[in-house]
Amino acid sequence: MKKFSVVIVLIIVILSAIRIGFIFKEKRSLKEKDEIRIAVKQTFVKKGYIADKIKLIGIVKGENQIQVFPDVPGKLISYEVKEGEYVKKGDVIALIDRSIPGMEYEPSKVKSPISGIVLRLPIDIGMTVAPQVPIAYIGNKNRIIVSVNVGEKFFNLIKPGKKAIIITENGERKGVVTRISPFLDPQTRSAYCEISIEEPKDIIIGSVVEVYVIVNEKKDAKILPIDALMEDLKTGEKYIFVVKDSIAEKKVINTGIITDNEFEILDTIPEMTPVVTIGKEYLKDKSKVLIVE
Repeated sequence: MKKFSVVIVLIIVILSAIRIGFIFKEKRSLKEKDEIRIAVKQTFVKKGYIADKIKLIGIVKGENQIQVFPDVPGKLISYEVKEGEYVKKGDVIALIDRSIPGMEYEPSKVKSPISGIVLRLPIDIGMTVAPQVPIAYIGNKNRIIVSVNVGEKFFNLIKPGKKAIIITENGERKGVVTRISPFLDPQTRSAYCEISIEEPKDIIIGSVVEVYVIVNEKKDAKILPIDALMEDLKTGEKYIFVVKDSIAEKKVINTGIITDNEFEILDTIPEMTPVVTIGKEYLKDKSKVLIVE
């Protein structure tokens, strides 16, 4: 009987030890799980300038530029003027040989319909010309504009007075929208628009340029890189993860201007607040994080 009691006690001791071991193992597992941190990179809220721009492609031309056409078909004998030269209305611009085999005619004179600067003489001497082919461009060289077509998507955003940036081979130029058609072309679904250039020096007439029209801008805005922005596809809520004491806190925000590279925060978030950029996809509210460089 005594021997049986000893066996029972030993069994109880062994089971208790096993139970205690499981408890310690479980606590250790929970502790290790609790210490798991997600590696992320962070940035900081900053203040600065942000602008929403619309990219367009335009052609440089002189203000009030017109095309000059010959009255008859034939071959271009000569230009009587040079590019950059000032001409008066009625001045002879070019001579056209309209002779045909067996018949000779006096050269046909092509006259300038307006006074202005000869901007371009695009035809080579000896080339065949026709009444539908322009042989000269005349306009005001001191007033250079960019003509663009504005698609239906942006039609209501671009108005006269909007600032623009023109990218040329010789660098950036500032400009302003001076005119936009009040109607869309029914065939192209676009509106004709003109942008004047503030410093037209060294800009080539007829060149194709990139134009960025600024439709919205703000100074001293609170800005974050676009990599920091998250959106709930079900609710449409936009949010970020703010880092505090190695904890990533989910914060729903209101945004202002959004560009390809950055966005504006309208909420009262202090400048230099740390916010997660890389690794945010793996986070939940209150996730523990490890900041890496």
